[in-house]
Amino acid sequence: MHRRTTHAFGTATAAFALLTLALGSTGFAPPAHAATRAPALTCGRAYDYLGDNIKVEVSIDDNCRAYDVWGIWLGNAANGHLEFWGPHGEIGNTPDSNSDQGDVRINPTQSTTDGDLWCTRFWQHNGDGGYTQLGGDTCVTL
Repeated sequence: MHRRTTHAFGTATAAFALLTLALGSTGFAPPAHAATRAPALTCGRAYDYLGDNIKVEVSIDDNCRAYDVWGIWLGNAANGHLEFWGPHGEIGNTPDSNSDQGDVRINPTQSTTDGDLWCTRFWQHNGDGGYTQLGGDTCVTL
């Protein structure tokens, strides 16, 4: 009996480890579109990436802290919002609006280092009050 408990615990632990690796430390699945890693992180500049239908940009201050994450849905017109996350997890959502209105900005004030992903996805508002993701997750890699 003790061996089964140990084996079940070991199997559960291994499964959790694989899930953690698959989802990454932020709890989000790997992005559908991500820029290749920048040659070296330089503080005091912006990094951006254009995926199929979404553009994402993160601005880094002179102390290598992200002070602005920007995104725009470039697909067909749709009412909805952008969701942002970075290396420390969820940043937030923009208010629902017509995507033709252009960009939205959020101030996450999060530290960043080489290799970090800063990401966005677009959620279309359905008539029933729910949301449907349009396009894939899009990230800029520092």
